[in-house]
Amino acid sequence: MKYAVKNILWATDFSAEAQTALHYAGMMAGAFGTGITALHVAPDFSPIIYEVLSTYIDDPGSKVDAVKSGAMKKIESAGKKAGIEFRRIVVETGSAPKKIIEVAKKEKAGLIVIGKT
Repeated sequence: MKYAVKNILWATDFSAEAQTALHYAGMMAGAFGTGITALHVAPDFSPIIYEVLSTYIDDPGSKVDAVKSGAMKKIESAGKKAGIEFRRIVVETGSAPKKIIEVAKKEKAGLIVIGKT
């Protein structure tokens, strides 16, 4: 039987609710015979914050890169803990609602799974 859901997008903020949502995404992926794309959206620091940070930190951009790298590792760890291998891991910066929709369209996700907070 063919299902319309070819990819599931799991968006995480690393909360306990997001971890629970991952388990549901895993169950649905098994039922639909599809993969899961994981997404974390880090807040985007405005140019003013970069300007202020640059007076204290040599390269504020490297701090953002470190946050994104840390998020990638946390997602990989969450997947291992849940016994799920992600089709793809995406870490973006910006407005979470906007990025979730944008990534869902780009990844052709037929279902978005998130936790409640």
